[in-house]
Amino acid sequence: MISPLVFLLLVCAVSLGAAVVAGGTRARRAARLQRLARGWQMRFSAGDRFHLSAHVARLLPVPGAADVVVRDVAYAQDAGAYRYLFTVEYTVGVLRGKHREVAAATVTEARDCATGQPYSAVTLADAAAPLEDQYVALHDRYSPAASTSTPPAPTAPSPAAA
Repeated sequence: MISPLVFLLLVCAVSLGAAVVAGGTRARRAARLQRLARGWQMRFSAGDRFHLSAHVARLLPVPGAADVVVRDVAYAQDAGAYRYLFTVEYTVGVLRGKHREVAAATVTEARDCATGQPYSAVTLADAAAPLEDQYVALHDRYSPAASTSTPPAPTAPSPAAA
């Protein structure tokens, strides 16, 4: 029989180990996304420095999304607007069918709010792809003069050149 104190220490050790692993994974993901943002001449913030969560929650194209969290924000100034690429996490479902979704998303904020619509609609990436690939796809699709983040594939030499 295991004593209550040993059991408590064991549970605390397992919890601490899980927290360390999760924190390390999160830090590595943020570092990779920060490198992508630098390559695109964008700035990066691991947190929601612009308080986008409230705006994104209203504009998210998912009915009933709850507990919306924005993190890993890459941002830059486009012509007349601010462009944000970020990770959005939200809960969908009712009662027993609840589950957490994670996807990359993009939104623009008008520099001049005279238009009446300060934020564009939120565009979500394909959640089936890896998160970094989602960022790349959104950047390449929506950023003006988007440069690809991966170098072009080498081409095979033509038979005439041999």
